[in-house]
Amino acid sequence: MRSFIAVLGLTVQLLWGPTVARADAATAEVRYVITNGGVDTKGAGQAHFFAPGHHDKTIAWTGSGGSVRIPAGTYDVQVTFADGAAHKEIWIDNQTFSGT
Repeated sequence: MRSFIAVLGLTVQLLWGPTVARADAATAEVRYVITNGGVDTKGAGQAHFFAPGHHDKTIAWTGSGGSVRIPAGTYDVQVTFADGAAHKEIWIDNQTFSGT
């Protein structure tokens, strides 16, 4: 099965690689999965993307498990979780994203 997946991946890369490479040069597709006890929080968790050092203006955001396309580069990421009385906020600064 692994050989099949590897061959399939190589085939996809050979057929569509040049097109994908040009598209990914300027953008990144980012996905955060926020878990609580190993279970995806889905709507209770979000990731917000900010320019480095500027925590006042969101560039983009996505819910847990969702993906967002942003210009490739470095960002500060605010990860939040809110479910009833439980709240958590974490900042992950200087995250560099490119490609997928």
